[in-house]
Amino acid sequence: MKSKYMFTTLVLSAGLVAVCGCKKEEPAPAAQPQKTSEAAPAAAGDLANAASAAVTQSTQQAAAQVNTAATAVTQATDQSATQVKTATTAGTDLLNSATAPAAQAAAQAQPAQAQAQSVIDRAKSLVASQKYTDALNTLSQLTNIKLTPDQQSLVDSLKSQIQAALAKAGASDAASALGGVLGGKK
Repeated sequence: MKSKYMFTTLVLSAGLVAVCGCKKEEPAPAAQPQKTSEAAPAAAGDLANAASAAVTQSTQQAAAQVNTAATAVTQATDQSATQVKTATTAGTDLLNSATAPAAQAAAQAQPAQAQAQSVIDRAKSLVASQKYTDALNTLSQLTNIKLTPDQQSLVDSLKSQIQAALAKAGASDAASALGGVLGGKK
């Protein structure tokens, strides 16, 4: 029986040693998490300060670049405005100088057209009184005058009327002359 007790004691002792030996604690890993958690806020603060400084420096550089660009744009805008103003003034001067002769020509053309209308009216009255050669001579005064399209068509119409009337009068004069030679009516 002794051996039975001894065997039981031995098994119980081995079991006790196994249970107690597995519960071994390591103090070094427990100390590191405390140091990391204490050092983390300090390291985070340093990183935050460094990031803040970098952001501030970047912001200042960007602001300087924006100011430089704004100055360049303002100068370019001012130059463009000056060029536009100069071009507008030059264009206005050119337009005025180009339209001045046209205005003078128009002013001179109005009295010339009025004079032409007067000559046309006189030729009409001569045609009405059957003075065809005088009417044709009157219309010949219009050769140096610039006529409107309406006046030109009226002059052409009067010339054709005068030529038709002169042809008709010439034929009757020729017939009467031949009639007198041949012993016709007297």
